[in-house]
Amino acid sequence: MFKEVKNGRQFAGQAIIQGITVKAAKNGSQYADANLTNHDETVPVKIWEIQPDSIMTYNNKAIDFTATRSDYNGKLQFVLDSFSINPTLQLRDLLPASYWDNAQLKEGFNHFLMKITDPIYQHLVRTLYNDTDDAIIDKLSEMPAAIRMHHAFIGGLYTHTLSMAYEAEGILTHTIYAKTINQSLLYAGILLHDLGKAFCYTNATDHTATKQANLLEHVAIIDGMIVDYARNTLHLNYAASLNDEHILNLRHLVLSHHGKLEYGAAIKPATPEAMLLHHVDDLDAHMEMMRMSESDLKPGTVADQRNFGLDGAFVYHSTL
Repeated sequence: MFKEVKNGRQFAGQAIIQGITVKAAKNGSQYADANLTNHDETVPVKIWEIQPDSIMTYNNKAIDFTATRSDYNGKLQFVLDSFSINPTLQLRDLLPASYWDNAQLKEGFNHFLMKITDPIYQHLVRTLYNDTDDAIIDKLSEMPAAIRMHHAFIGGLYTHTLSMAYEAEGILTHTIYAKTINQSLLYAGILLHDLGKAFCYTNATDHTATKQANLLEHVAIIDGMIVDYARNTLHLNYAASLNDEHILNLRHLVLSHHGKLEYGAAIKPATPEAMLLHHVDDLDAHMEMMRMSESDLKPGTVADQRNFGLDGAFVYHSTL
C-alpha cells in the first residue's frame, strides 16, 4: 500500500502508529517522528505541529489517516495530514504475523519436543513452556521475538525458535557433527534459549518493553527459570545444581547463546551444543533481517541506507 503511492500524492488508509518520538525543529517548534505499520509494511512518517503530551496517546494505536508521500533526500518518507484513533480496529488486524499458522507452529513444537528423548530435559521444557503460557497475558504462540530487528511480529518467538530447530536438524542430518552432539540437550537449549522474551514484552501486539526486560533481560529470566525447576522439581539446592550435569549444561547453552560477551553472552560457547545453538541463532536472525530488508526493495535495486543489523550492508534485491 505505502510504497505504491507516488511521491507528492496524498492518500488515505488505516495503520498502526508506532515509535512516536517528539523532536524539536531548528525554529524551536516541536514535531514527531514515527512509523506507520500495515501488516508487512512499515514506513517512516513525520507529524508536524504537535502537542507533545497528547501525541503520545496515539502511540501503538490503530488509526484512520490521510498522509502525503514526501520523500526527503531520496529517502522514503510520509507526512501525516490528519489522523484519528479507530476504536473498532484491533492491533492484530494490522500487525505483521508469522508466515506459519498456529497449527504449523504447534506441529513444529511437538516435532522437536519428541526429539528430546532425555526424560529430564523433555519434562523441563514442557514445564517451563506451560508455566510461561499460564503467566503471561496472551498466548505464548503469539508473542514476538523482538520489538524491532528480527521476528518482531505476532508469533515471532515460536517462529524464530522453530526455524532454528529446523536449521539445526538439517545440520545434524547431513553432517558428521551429530556424533558429537547430545541432541536432547541441543533441542532443549534451542526451545528454551529465548523463552524469557515472553516476559519482556507487554503482550503479543503492544511490543513495549516490560520492567523485567529493562532490569533483567531474557537471558537472566530463562536462566532463573531453569534454576527454579532444579530446586522445585529435581529438589536440588543451588549448590547441588551446579554439580548436576543436566542443569549445568543447559544453563551454559542459554547463557552463551549470544556468542560474545560484548553481544550479551554471560560466557562464550564451550561445548559443541552451545556452539551450534549460537550459530543457528545468529544465522536465523540475520536471514530474517535479510528477508525483510529484501522484501522492501524492488528487484534490481539497492537499499538507500546501510542495514546495521546486517553489519552495515547495503541490501540488494537481485533480479535472478
